[in-house]
Amino acid sequence: MQGLRKQLQQAELQHNFYVSDALQTVNFDNSPQSLLRLDQFFFAFKKHLGTLAPDFSKTLQKLNTVLFITSHIGFFICSELSYPEHWLSLEELNMFPVTPTTVLTDPQYYFGLDIGGQIVFPIDYVLKHFFTTETTSSISEDIHALIHKLQNQQQIDLQQNTLSDYSYYFKYC
Repeated sequence: MQGLRKQLQQAELQHNFYVSDALQTVNFDNSPQSLLRLDQFFFAFKKHLGTLAPDFSKTLQKLNTVLFITSHIGFFICSELSYPEHWLSLEELNMFPVTPTTVLTDPQYYFGLDIGGQIVFPIDYVLKHFFTTETTSSISEDIHALIHKLQNQQQIDLQQNTLSDYSYYFKYC
């Protein structure tokens, strides 16, 4: 996903985006403000274009748009939690007892993010906000809630491990 993000940021590839002009206004700079701009992007997208069809992955421009946003959200999550950005393909994910909540028409584009041994699916948040016109929360609220949940889990894990042996540290190696 990091490679895809870098590749798609090149100016000559802007035509590969479904809504390239609007995405430029988001200015993904890994700041909380960029998530708020992403909220505005989703609001404007749904207001002017409606929702994204479930078969979006059949169109390269739409697929690239979803993957580009997903990649930036994953990078933001990792940065906020001070974890390296480690994406897992669907093939790698099949080794874990996790189930993505979104089913893509072409699962080769499904990626999970390994955050300290926990797998999260940023694409689920992106698709939730692309597929529905009405949501109870914004994408930035959803991402911040996920980060808060993962931070709490980190603290619980650290507290439990200070009382136990070092098996936790070898669990995810």
